[in-house]
Amino acid sequence: MFTEKIKVTLSIVSLVTVFLPNIIWAQWQSVEVTTGLGWIQEAQVAEGRNDSIKSIYLASPGSNGVYELTWNGTTWDQIQVGSSSDEMRDLFVGDGRNDSVMRIYSTGEGETLLEFTWTGTVWDEDTVGQAGAIGVAVGPGRNDGITRVYASSGDYDNYIYEHTWQGGAWIEVAIQGGSLSFGKPALGNGRNDDTIRVYAANGDGHVYEFSWNGSTWDVTDVAAVTGRVNDLTIGTGRNDGINRIYGGDNGGHLHEYTWDGSNWVETGNLLPSASTYIREVHVGNGRNDGVIRVYCASVGSGLTEFSWSGTDWLEENIGTETDALTIGAGRNDGIMRVYAASFSAFSEYTYSVGIGESRCQNPNVLFLEISPNPFRNNTDIRWQLKNDGKVSLAIYDATGRLIKDLSRSTPDTLRPTVLSWDGTDDSNRKLPSGVYFLKLVTGDYSTTEKLLMIR
Repeated sequence: MFTEKIKVTLSIVSLVTVFLPNIIWAQWQSVEVTTGLGWIQEAQVAEGRNDSIKSIYLASPGSNGVYELTWNGTTWDQIQVGSSSDEMRDLFVGDGRNDSVMRIYSTGEGETLLEFTWTGTVWDEDTVGQAGAIGVAVGPGRNDGITRVYASSGDYDNYIYEHTWQGGAWIEVAIQGGSLSFGKPALGNGRNDDTIRVYAANGDGHVYEFSWNGSTWDVTDVAAVTGRVNDLTIGTGRNDGINRIYGGDNGGHLHEYTWDGSNWVETGNLLPSASTYIREVHVGNGRNDGVIRVYCASVGSGLTEFSWSGTDWLEENIGTETDALTIGAGRNDGIMRVYAASFSAFSEYTYSVGIGESRCQNPNVLFLEISPNPFRNNTDIRWQLKNDGKVSLAIYDATGRLIKDLSRSTPDTLRPTVLSWDGTDDSNRKLPSGVYFLKLVTGDYSTTEKLLMIR
């Protein structure tokens, strides 16, 4: 068990009136989960024991093992799931045998793909195949309702392999060979056509897409980069319901690829500040505000978050970690957190948003109500003043940035007043899902309320 070391980084502070501070704060809180495992290359939050309890699973080349970390309510319990003489470089938790039992699949440097099953008392180890040194993923790659295990063989023979559990044995099929080794495969609905495909980057600098046509695998060249892409993921990074491919390369660039209906188009090429080598990319709701963001762990810039504003990408550095990035409710409390590793430790990041307490209540506001809240498209703001006076009404985002000034539409009246907000900014652009704050100012006093918009 491990004692938590806590580091708090304030990301933004602040709304201040002349007479009464009313502070909106947002912060990432960092907790050190475990140390002493050396290099941790992959992590995943999952229910590996099939007991409805989520744990964090780690693949550590530094200690040649797979580890399980479980939050017991006070500290993290750590056990070793399995070990190997090979360097354990990747893992994936999934229903690889199609029997509704989650298992851990892990790859080792010695070209071995291993499977770990919790029996109720111990972890049972089995060998799936000899072609798994770099990466592994589990999913219905053929869109036939059957889950399979996909692995890249690395320098062993430069192939992507598919493993199917059939008749009490694993059947191994080679999908595609490359001029150089393939990186970790990823599965997803990249074209937004309800078809799952397999994606992998090759050492030749290209990102490839593999589609099962019913009899063979069709190969599409998605894109080419200078160097090679190290990690791929598929997700709705822009919160517009459109899946895209995100990949980080060994030149420090984060690439975004979008299927336009006939071709793959690079729609984003980001360079995190000081980044020289991106090791991991993940898409998820790291802040628990309903907004999907893109996260990457890279040498030079550490742990970075990208948020799509509707017109451009907003970058925020949240940590120094460079490896093993994942997002999940690791403490089984319904709160999503970001997890990442450095060469010496594995850490947990929790994002918190709140409002600092005012030193007194607003004596001039009889009531202030927001309904519905949470809301999707429109919400009504209702208030009534006790004394006559000018009212200032504004919407701020979670960073404290002014989004919408509603004062122009605010009447000066003592009667109950209703004003509707349609979730747009001052340029009438639709805002993404997330936490926003309404600030009402009358005279020397202000009142702040939180809003949650879910698109």
